[in-house]
Amino acid sequence: MLRRATGFPVASGRTELAVEDALPQQGPAEAAQHVAVDERRLGRSVLQLAWPLIAERASLSLLAAINGIFVGRYVGDDGLAAVGLAVLLLWLPETGVIGLETGTTTVVSWDYGRGDRTRLAATVRSSIALAVTWGLGMAATIIAIAYPAMRLMGVDEDVVREGVAYMRPAAIGLVGLSVFAACAGAFRGVGNSRFPMVVMLTANVVNAIVTWLLISGAIGIELGTAAGGWAFATSGMSAGTMALIEVLRRRGGLDIALGKPWQVSRFAARRVLDMSVPVGLEELQFQLAFLVYVRIIASIGTEATAAHTVALRTTDMAIVAVFGLGTAATALVGQAMGAGRPALAERISKLAQRYAVGAMLVLAACQFIFAPQVAGLFTNDAEVIDEAVKALRVFALGVPALGLYATVSGSLRGAGDVRFVLLILTVTAWGVRIPGAFLGAHVLGLGLAGAWLGAVVEVNTRAFLNVLRFRTGRWKERQV
Repeated sequence: MLRRATGFPVASGRTELAVEDALPQQGPAEAAQHVAVDERRLGRSVLQLAWPLIAERASLSLLAAINGIFVGRYVGDDGLAAVGLAVLLLWLPETGVIGLETGTTTVVSWDYGRGDRTRLAATVRSSIALAVTWGLGMAATIIAIAYPAMRLMGVDEDVVREGVAYMRPAAIGLVGLSVFAACAGAFRGVGNSRFPMVVMLTANVVNAIVTWLLISGAIGIELGTAAGGWAFATSGMSAGTMALIEVLRRRGGLDIALGKPWQVSRFAARRVLDMSVPVGLEELQFQLAFLVYVRIIASIGTEATAAHTVALRTTDMAIVAVFGLGTAATALVGQAMGAGRPALAERISKLAQRYAVGAMLVLAACQFIFAPQVAGLFTNDAEVIDEAVKALRVFALGVPALGLYATVSGSLRGAGDVRFVLLILTVTAWGVRIPGAFLGAHVLGLGLAGAWLGAVVEVNTRAFLNVLRFRTGRWKERQV
């Protein structure tokens, strides 16, 4: 009979959230992949789970930057602006992927903390089924609406054409990316962040190689901007396939029998959706607001749009640590809450917050100092570089707050308090970022830097409101 995991002391003073019968016994090599929470060394536990997530996120940001460099060098500013806008439009269906991944991590971590193996298997099976459904639906939708969606962004027809050439093949990759997200969320929920990292690093190498081969003419084919789309499709399907095979082989901490994959439990699917839908809506609200935000920037001109793309790619590379720490907080807080230990969950969260803010203060300084050198990697256009540098230096004022927000909101999600995080994001994205960007760019006449100033105000407001929620302690009353 399965019993509830409550955490138990051992001779060394360590407390592990996983119980011996929550999952089958494992050998030393496999067990090393899991994060054991040592109450005397919580920092090590957080970092053990966070560093693979940081590496994975860094590889994604580096890949996006490399693709931007390829397009900027081989296609030009029209291609660079088109890819920037196309990627933003693809973020809309990817909000569902992110929601499913985070929701799966939350539910699996609670099941793992409870020691409920039956629920754990049902959760993983339901998550994969939901992933396949979402991926297929979104791929078909993006292929159908790519052209009108690009037209809505208000850019030149050349930019529209290049953006469509990227989006349509890239849509195929959403199927594999969705499956990867479901599997990766499950692995992280049981404390294994290394395997998803390895899969994503492999997929990113595939992406970079395919992009270069198809855009440079090295193999007699020059697809221009479309090369990036086909590379995204190839890497996405590769990632999904590798992750699904690992789940089916019952390895990486998920030694569970999925049974018949088409037999999805309504109860399990509802639990996953209860966590995933608010997170997905949170991402959707932000991305919709971000598209309006980018529309404000696009109205300034093509140079501003290209500079925005450069600054966005650079910022992504600078803040990867906070997302790794935020996801680690989600998994570990979920495990602690599932084990019935809210006080331990609070300690884990506060430690992650301190790490994130400290790291972001250093990175903000580096971003401010080295902005010209980094922006110069993407383009030789002096005007684009100048605009990107201004935006990067303005946003350095918001980077520490972004670190605080990522870890606090990650902790709240791990506790199941996903609806509050959704509410605050919706209010600040639409009520602060959009009017702030318009005011800074057009009313104050600060151009791209003014639009990014609006983002700085929004990020700081969002972090402050989430911290207030965390300090009330109401999240400790949640059940998943």
